[in-house]
Amino acid sequence: MDPSFSAFLHVPARLSIVASLDVATWMEAGLLRDMVRISDSALREELSPLVQAGHAAIREGWAMGSGRTYVQVTPMGRRAFHGHVAALERLAQATSGDAARRGVA
Repeated sequence: MDPSFSAFLHVPARLSIVASLDVATWMEAGLLRDMVRISDSALREELSPLVQAGHAAIREGWAMGSGRTYVQVTPMGRRAFHGHVAALERLAQATSGDAARRGVA
């Protein structure tokens, strides 16, 4: 198994969260929820282990007169995400190369 592969990040909701956060500095939690297409409770459930593992950070703020929650991927989380994506790409290339050698489309 490729050491860059992360079973922790491979959980679909976590992978979607970190992928969405990879393109932003801080993202409002409601926007993140909508991008990932999960409920508020599911977002909280998946953010908690990401924060505990040091892959994401949360801060509270105010916008348009109401409290907002903002989320960002940490440098450690970004490295883990990019390493995981690279491991998946290597796996895909290896398996497609094996299929081509066996004459399987």
